[in-house]
Formats: sequence, structure tokens, C-alpha cells
Amino acid sequence: MFLRRHTKLVGDNDYTYWALVKSIRTAKGSRHQVVAHLGKLTPEETQQAREWSDLEALLNGTPPAQQLPLDAPPPPPPAPLWRTVDVSLGRVERVRQFGRVYLAPALWRTLEQWMASKGLGTCARQLLKELDELHSMDVVLPTDTKVELRLRVVAQPEKELAQLLVHLGLALPKRPKILPNVVPKIGPKKSQVPANQANHSID
Repeated sequence: MFLRRHTKLVGDNDYTYWALVKSIRTAKGSRHQVVAHLGKLTPEETQQAREWSDLEALLNGTPPAQQLPLDAPPPPPPAPLWRTVDVSLGRVERVRQFGRVYLAPALWRTLEQWMASKGLGTCARQLLKELDELHSMDVVLPTDTKVELRLRVVAQPEKELAQLLVHLGLALPKRPKILPNVVPKIGPKKSQVPANQANHSID
């Protein structure tokens, strides 16, 4: 709500009164509705009301709006702002790589569109959370030559996740991949997956 000032000519005197107005939304758009008529105010009250009505302009650093007489012509439009620049003296600053920064949100939007085409909505975070249940592991087997055979395999997903992969048209690799000797990572040991579930591999 805001205060609106009205000026009316009564005889040779200007009669000023104030109204409390609020904005409402109608079928024809936004309209102003008078909540209460405050009548004629004293000079002190008029100054206080004007200060409240000018508060938004003062906060924005712009001149307070003034109500023009009804018979006054509209103010002229502001002159266009022109600046003359010397292109020969221009320079380029802060050159940075942009490709990877742009690629990340582009791939994210592509993932959301792909999910929508599959009837899975557009919550890519939930899909990634579901895919976090997929696990790969290295199965190490000793041989008669005392050289360990290392196979990279993928654990069998749960039923619900397997159905989701089928719906997405994604197939997990089924053949193990032989890996050369690798240096084991130093870190906390994760829970072991039973060997009977490790029947899929990553090619």
C-alpha cells in the first residue's frame, strides 16, 4: 500500500487531500484500489506523507516523483545517451578458458532432456543417486606361476536398478577385463561384494 496525493481546485484555493491506496490484480490487469481517504492534512502531516511516498525514490538514489497538474503537457522524453569511443585504444582483459565451464551445464541440461524423453522427469540428481548403487571391483586370482590375475568386473545391480537401466536402454558389460598390475590405493577398505554378484564387467 502507498499514499496518493490528490489536488483539487476549490474556488481560488488548491485543496489537497490524501488517500491510502493498494494494488490489486483484476481480469483487466493491475489496478489501484482506495482503502481509505485521509482528507486534508496539516502542513506537518503533508510533509510526512510526502517523505513516505518519496522513500522508494530516496533509497534508489533517484529524484522523488512529482504529480503534475492534469492540464500540464507530458514531460519530454530523456535525450539518448551517447558516448564516443576509440576502438584503436581498446584492450582485452581477463582472458579465461570457458569451454569446460560451459560444457558442464550443457551436459546437465542434455541429461535432463534425455530423462524427460524417457518419461523419468527432469531430476538429474535423483538419477545420479540411483546410479551410485552400481559398483565395479577388481577380482584378483592367484595362478600357478605366482603371478596374480586381475579382472575388472561390475557387480550385478539390484532388481529395481536393473529395470531402470533397461528402461534407459543402458547395458552393462558382461565380460571381465584383464588389467595389468596396478598399485593398490591407500585408503579405507570398502565392504566386499560377494563373488556371485560380480558377473558383469567394464569393457
